[in-house]
Amino acid sequence: MESSNFFDDLLAQEDPSETLRIQKEQESKGNHLDYLVHKVFFQNENGAELLKIWKEALIMSPTAYPNSDLLSVGINEGHKQFIRSILLTIERVNDAT
Repeated sequence: MESSNFFDDLLAQEDPSETLRIQKEQESKGNHLDYLVHKVFFQNENGAELLKIWKEALIMSPTAYPNSDLLSVGINEGHKQFIRSILLTIERVNDAT
């Protein structure tokens, strides 16, 4: 006789309507965050200026320099990813409207 495992027990207790509710709630929160990013960095003159400065300072600079250690390279790439994420969010909201 097969005994159930932890993962089978998790799936057996899953309520599809609750899963759908959680997904919709998370989607709503994500959309609200996208709206806020768009409002701050696109619709607001000061936010747009800050984003431009960050873009020039962070994205347009090299990720690695001679003698850079991996930690510095990772931090620099993290900064760039943060700015890229803002730019992609603005683009996504613009496309949706």
